[in-house]
Amino acid sequence: MPNEIAQPTDTISESKRLWTCLRSGGTFEAKIRDGLLTAADLPMLQGMRSSTMSANRPADEGEIVGRLEALFQHYPPRTMTGGQAQVWRDWIEDVGHLPSDVLADACRKWRRADNRFAPSPGQLLALVDNGYKYDEKIIDLAIKALEKKSP
Repeated sequence: MPNEIAQPTDTISESKRLWTCLRSGGTFEAKIRDGLLTAADLPMLQGMRSSTMSANRPADEGEIVGRLEALFQHYPPRTMTGGQAQVWRDWIEDVGHLPSDVLADACRKWRRADNRFAPSPGQLLALVDNGYKYDEKIIDLAIKALEKKSP
């Protein structure tokens, strides 16, 4: 692993501890009361939030078009009514909120299934695992609970 991306083992284990804590059952208030989450965890949680927000950044138009063009190459061409530019605008409107890796995963799922034609935006969106939204939300809730309890 290159030095610029290597993390100290204690940081990795601390991150794993926090993820386990965040994803386990119970309220954040109870976790704070029981000492499982403390004010000392705030810097790590804020870093995790920053990383998660960066990873969840919506794909830009070029990424969307590139992913979709690659997917469409596997299927017979469609006749586009209403003009190609409008169709691309609709696709960007429909899937533009997705992070690039989430869109790539949905395209991969479609490609690997027994599909003979390219998907519609709705068909592709049905394959999206919305769990990526959960991590950001759970970190925010933990930070708010800790800030509320901190003196």
